[in-house]
Amino acid sequence: MSKRYRGFSALLSLMVLMLGLVAVSQVSAQLISGNLVGTVLDKTGAVVPGATVEAVNTQTGAKYSTKANEAGEYPCRSLWKSRAR
Repeated sequence: MSKRYRGFSALLSLMVLMLGLVAVSQVSAQLISGNLVGTVLDKTGAVVPGATVEAVNTQTGAKYSTKANEAGEYPCRSLWKSRAR
């Protein structure tokens, strides 16, 4: 083998390894947690600022509470993967 071919082969192997590591880290990050976002509305469709929103993990009973902002929007960030109500 020539030095040029060995250098190219090593570089290509390194690039494939790096791509694989990035792909694995992205997949595992998506499997652990997620975000729940929405807008609180009343029966007429008007936003409800300051409303308390609670997500409950139905498997563990863990609760996550947050308040809606002035536009009625709420974020529940980094919830563990499970069923919620």
